[in-house]
Amino acid sequence: MAMAAATAPVPVMTVDWWSDYYDTPSQGLAKGELSVVVAEMTINKYGYFDNCVGYVHAGNPQMGPYVCSRLRMRAVFEPAHGPDGRKVVGVYRKLILVANVREDTRFKAPEFGIRIPGPAPQSSENPFEIQFYLNEAGQVSDCTLIDSVGINLLKHKQVVDPALVQRACAEVPVQLKPVPPVGKNGKPIPTAQNALVVVEKGIVQHNQ
Repeated sequence: MAMAAATAPVPVMTVDWWSDYYDTPSQGLAKGELSVVVAEMTINKYGYFDNCVGYVHAGNPQMGPYVCSRLRMRAVFEPAHGPDGRKVVGVYRKLILVANVREDTRFKAPEFGIRIPGPAPQSSENPFEIQFYLNEAGQVSDCTLIDSVGINLLKHKQVVDPALVQRACAEVPVQLKPVPPVGKNGKPIPTAQNALVVVEKGIVQHNQ
């Protein structure tokens, strides 16, 4: 009997991740300030938000926990699944911009996720999301392209060259270096996770 593919948590919210109107803090954000936060959310087997760490790649360090506090109020998912089809704990990563700047303000994208070299990519292939299974020992397996991404009207099927997906999957343990979360008993637990992949023309730069 064929094994099912591992799947990362799937967002099922009815509202967007972030609202500039409702979520941008009224105080503590100076004019011209922009914070780039990667929210790494742990999702339990029932699809509910369990924990979050906000990694600030640029801007105000206080925006990390602030972003997590806002996402906690709305982030709901279909549970992750392991290679055997059973529900597992999931990890979902999302890039959030907290800004008090003009819409045309330019900023440098953070060294987040996985970057692979390739020809000038089409917009449908850059960036894209993959998913993988991480066992208790921290070994990566069952890495595939996420079929569809986005929520509500923005949900769309990903169309990516399989060779790019394979190249990105090979870089998961090298660049992303995922670590198994620890359960209540203090032992590492298996998870299904997502990762963002950016295709760059030139030489890949490994995360530190």
